[in-house]
Amino acid sequence: MCDKIALSSPEVKNSCILEIGPGTGHLTKSIIKLGPSKLIAIEKDTRMKQYLTPLQSRCKVLEVIYEDILASKFLLSISEPTNIIANIPYNISSPILLFIVRNAKKIRSATITLQKEVAERVCASHNTKKYGRLSVLCQSIFHCSKLMDIPRQFFYPTPSVDSCTILLTQKEYPIPTSHLTALENITKSAFTQRRKMIKTSLSRVWNNTSCIFNALSINGNIRAENISVDLYVQLAKHWIECGCKELLYSDA
Repeated sequence: MCDKIALSSPEVKNSCILEIGPGTGHLTKSIIKLGPSKLIAIEKDTRMKQYLTPLQSRCKVLEVIYEDILASKFLLSISEPTNIIANIPYNISSPILLFIVRNAKKIRSATITLQKEVAERVCASHNTKKYGRLSVLCQSIFHCSKLMDIPRQFFYPTPSVDSCTILLTQKEYPIPTSHLTALENITKSAFTQRRKMIKTSLSRVWNNTSCIFNALSINGNIRAENISVDLYVQLAKHWIECGCKELLYSDA
C-alpha cells in the first residue's frame, strides 16, 4: 500500500519531496525507490530515530529533521516549490491542512493520506453537507481530488475508521496570499453558524452585508454551504477592499 501511495504523487523522480511524519519509515522507503533528488522527512517524535537513522545512513538523498512540522521554518529555506507526500495522523489533520494552505507558495502538490471523513470534506462541492471551511480554503488554492480509499485493516494498530488518499495540485490562479486571512475570517464566521442564513453569520465580520451581497448577486437568505469557492474568494477580495472587521481565526 505504501508503494501505491508513493506512486500516486505526480512528481517524485528527480524532485524534492517533503514527507511529513515518516514514523517508522515504511512510506519513506517507498518514496526512495522512486528516485527523488532529495527527500526531507520531518518527524516530531524522536523515538523514531531507531528506525530512521539506519535508513538515513543507507540513503544519501534522505535528510531527517526532528521537529514539529507546524512550527518548522523548513519551507522558508527552500528556493523552489516542493511536493509533499504524507500519512497524516488523524488528530492533527486540520492543522496540517491549514499549514499546507498557508504555505502554498512553496508547495507544488501534496499527496496526503488521512481520515476518510476529512478527505471527503476537503474534496466536497458546495450544496452538500460535507462542504465546509476546509473545502473552501483548500480549493481556493488547490485542485483537490480523491485518489483511493484505504480500509482500516491496512494499518497497524488498526484504527476505528477508514482512510483515504487525496491529491492537491496548485491551481493556475490560486487566491492571492494577501487575501487568505480574509478568506479564513469569512469562512470561520460562515461555517461556525452554518445553519443560519449567510447574512446573519457574516455579520460578525461585515458591517453591511446587503451591499456586498447585492454586488455579487448573493441571496442573503442562503446558508454557508450554498456558496461556491469562487464566490467565497470574491467575498474575501471585497472584504479586503472594504477594510472590514479584523478577526483572525487559526483553527479549522
